[in-house]
Amino acid sequence: MQRDVRLTLALIFVKPSDDTLSLLSGLLAHLRAAGMRIKCVYADKGFCSIPVLRRLLDLGLPAIIATPSRGNQAGTRAVVQGRRSSATSQTLRSAEHGELRVPFTVARSEGRQRSGRRRATWCVYVCLGVQASAGRIRKRYRRRFGVESSYRLMEQVRARTTSPRAALRFMLMGVALLIVTMWIRLPWLFLGIAGRGARRVARWAFRLDRMARFLTRAIERFYGVVSVVQLPLAGISAVGLPRP
Repeated sequence: MQRDVRLTLALIFVKPSDDTLSLLSGLLAHLRAAGMRIKCVYADKGFCSIPVLRRLLDLGLPAIIATPSRGNQAGTRAVVQGRRSSATSQTLRSAEHGELRVPFTVARSEGRQRSGRRRATWCVYVCLGVQASAGRIRKRYRRRFGVESSYRLMEQVRARTTSPRAALRFMLMGVALLIVTMWIRLPWLFLGIAGRGARRVARWAFRLDRMARFLTRAIERFYGVVSVVQLPLAGISAVGLPRP
């Protein structure tokens, strides 16, 4: 994130045989190759595993990782108690990877259901090298949900194909994410609003659908536009269906 703007920096192809540790190592390798400095790692529940946590501890990277609910008495559900947020530590156990004791932050928040009744929700995070209040941890982690927003925006400009080739589909996905990243970056370069205070940009002047139309017109100008439909061979209609 730069200036509260989310940019996609790396993308890797995930195979069914890949585990979360190899995925994390691949992404970190891409960032190191690009010369990026990591202030904090934010990961979802799928990365809350002993091998991943050990790798982050070995690298000395601060991290906030959401924790799934596991166990009853000795698991993470045991820390979801009381009426206040808290900070504690728990031991994660695995028959394959052994044990690892890590710090936990339990953030409690209240919301209202559709019926109007109050309902308390709990968010549990593994915090490695991060010292902050539970409310601050929860607020920082919520910024990570921009990843899902990037996927929704990517679907608006992703090229469609019926090809079963996974490599082609992955390439089209990468191109779409690149277009979204360019769309986010361009207003900061060319649509600044003059004035005092923090830098502002006219985002409303360059929406994603407008950029998609710009790209479509540029492609049509380069490759040409089909404006005339030629009649096919005899016995076949213009839409490709046999004549009755």
